[in-house]
Amino acid sequence: MNKFEQKSIKQEPLHELESLEDESRFGNNVFQRHTFMRHAEKDVSGKITKTGKEAAREKGRSIVEGEDRFDAYKIYHSKLSPLNKKHALRAEETAKSLDEGTKGTGLPQAQFHRRPLSGLLSDKILKTSDEFMQKLLRAEEESGVETVGKEEASLSYYLDNFFDERPDKDTASMKEVGEEILEVVEHFIELSEHLKNRSKVNILLVSHGGMIEPMLKLLLKKQQTEKGGAQDVSLRDLGGAMKFLEEVKFDILREDKENYTVTLKFRDKYINLGKLNLEHGE
Repeated sequence: MNKFEQKSIKQEPLHELESLEDESRFGNNVFQRHTFMRHAEKDVSGKITKTGKEAAREKGRSIVEGEDRFDAYKIYHSKLSPLNKKHALRAEETAKSLDEGTKGTGLPQAQFHRRPLSGLLSDKILKTSDEFMQKLLRAEEESGVETVGKEEASLSYYLDNFFDERPDKDTASMKEVGEEILEVVEHFIELSEHLKNRSKVNILLVSHGGMIEPMLKLLLKKQQTEKGGAQDVSLRDLGGAMKFLEEVKFDILREDKENYTVTLKFRDKYINLGKLNLEHGE
């Protein structure tokens, strides 16, 4: 599990409010798209492939040249962690390739740079005990998969068996991971209050299935519970684990400081989340 770092494609239209008179200039008729994306294709060793890097460059081009044009674009990626260096490098390399793909599009771009986005995730979801790591490795071996699908097998084991309960005192449950990732979304929703009126901002966060899929399962469980259906849900019901460069989109439409709506899109499924009042999944 990793914290996040940021790569800027274009200057962010965030401003400090200097007076009450300025306040009316911000937070009205704002559209913000917050997209979680799985990293690009990897090989058996865990490194991003040449094909994966080129696919990410094409993805970056398609984002800025797509039908939905934005005033500003931001890329965040999982921060390098001593606990899982290969994982962090996959996200960072994908973010670099996405940014490279935006060059030469004819659209204004800022100089590529990076700065850490700290404090959004707690240490509790950044650690996995040695004992549980061995269980995950055994799950990979028992899957019989000899390709990149090994990691998906261990993630499936984690999601299916330890969503609500921790596997041990030193390792977070998948529900805890999902809750914290949703707090990242809530953080950006709060920031949208300080965007200039009528702004359109696209925020892209490149990470891993082990971060994004728990969040999806948490939201799906909440939706099923509200509808009175089965509370045990699986991503298999939606077509399986996330594919390389696949996206989960949160569209945030803010009418004013007090009123906004959030819509989630994953594959062909849309979920109206209202004001994302999750109360940590309860």
